[in-house]
Amino acid sequence: MKKLKKLNKSGFTMIEIMAVFIILGIVMAITIPTISYFLKGNSKDYYSKLEKTISSSAQDYFNDYRVNLPKEIGYVKRVDINIIQSQKYITEILGIDKKACSGDVVTQKRANGNYSYTACLKCERKKDGSYAYVSDNRECGYSEDNNGKFTILIDGLGNKDNVRIPQGESYTIPNAKAYVNGQALATIKPMPLSIDTNILTTYKIYYNYRSVIKELKITVYDPKEPVLSDIKATINDEVYTSGEVAREKVNITFGASDWTKVDIYGSGCDYFEYQINNQEYQKVSALSIDNINYFANIEINKTGNYNLKVRCVDKNGNVSSSKTFIIKIDMETPTAPLIVGGSEEWTADNRVIKVVKESSSEVGIKNYQYYISTSETNLVGGSWTNLQAGIIEKEITTQGVRYIFFRAVSNSLKYGDISKPEITKIDKNKPTKPTLTGSSSNWYNTDRTISIKTKSTA
Repeated sequence: MKKLKKLNKSGFTMIEIMAVFIILGIVMAITIPTISYFLKGNSKDYYSKLEKTISSSAQDYFNDYRVNLPKEIGYVKRVDINIIQSQKYITEILGIDKKACSGDVVTQKRANGNYSYTACLKCERKKDGSYAYVSDNRECGYSEDNNGKFTILIDGLGNKDNVRIPQGESYTIPNAKAYVNGQALATIKPMPLSIDTNILTTYKIYYNYRSVIKELKITVYDPKEPVLSDIKATINDEVYTSGEVAREKVNITFGASDWTKVDIYGSGCDYFEYQINNQEYQKVSALSIDNINYFANIEINKTGNYNLKVRCVDKNGNVSSSKTFIIKIDMETPTAPLIVGGSEEWTADNRVIKVVKESSSEVGIKNYQYYISTSETNLVGGSWTNLQAGIIEKEITTQGVRYIFFRAVSNSLKYGDISKPEITKIDKNKPTKPTLTGSSSNWYNTDRTISIKTKSTA
């Protein structure tokens, strides 16, 4: 037991030593940033007080040497701090490192006739030539070289030299101010003083101060998109309705109007864009009727189905809402069908003439027609008769020799080419009772000729 106590008294265990180091590390992590922040805060406070002291001493200096003060509002005068120090207005100027600072004092004449005094210091010079502390006051950037060099800044716009105003909106042209070294010298009125925002144009506004001119461009723009009218279409000056099937070219008229407000013209429709069957938009220039209403024409002259989408773009780039129009054109004649069912042989039964190869048409077939003719080469003795839609055959009951023709009618009501004829020969009547001629009840010693006559349709 004594040996154990003696061992325990001889030192700390490894775990206890590690615990101590960990605690010390935590304390240092907390303490070092706090100390650093405190020192940094003290440094900023030190130089702030030093700059105020130097500025106050500089004011005393310039009160005694007023000849060195700037004469014009906004002008500046810089004096090295060594001069102020050599004249005994201040003692040695030291940084936190106890080494001399360099710099100067900037004095500026204000618009109210008073003067400002700003110390601009460089302290704590580093090995690389830079300084740990440099004054960041705005006035430290002012230069005597800028004296007499005026900068014109527009109220609310600064250096901006253009502005856009919606048409018809009221707008007050702002004043501007002339500055020298950041000091406002005078308020400058614009020329002209006002503009008419109902007129779409770009105005040039001028500000002039002591031969220094600044230009402001005010662009009045059209804020509202044009309104597209209904799409109109005609065929030979007859109204064409969207979705109908046309057999000729279709003329289409686009229309639009462009108002910003009542009695205020917009920028005007510049061009129309139209899209056919979701392909790329095409442009067509807009023509003006009265500076408010605009139109353009296009023509569609090929067989097909067209989904037309139209919109108007004004001269300010505003795009109207779109409208659509459906156009169906069938300018092609349906092909001739191929029919069968006829025969050169006579029959007492009806004949069925049937289409075995249908006509073709871009817009589809509405129905077929047939014609029963007494001539193989001409349509004679009958008229075209419609078959119901979907029916492609006709039962012929007409007796005698007949020639049957077929043709198709497209959905655009265009008549197709005529088929080659099929012949039918139908005789349903019995021959008439025969009559005998040349017979006699007398006896003859020579040959006798007996004639037999009868009638039949065939």
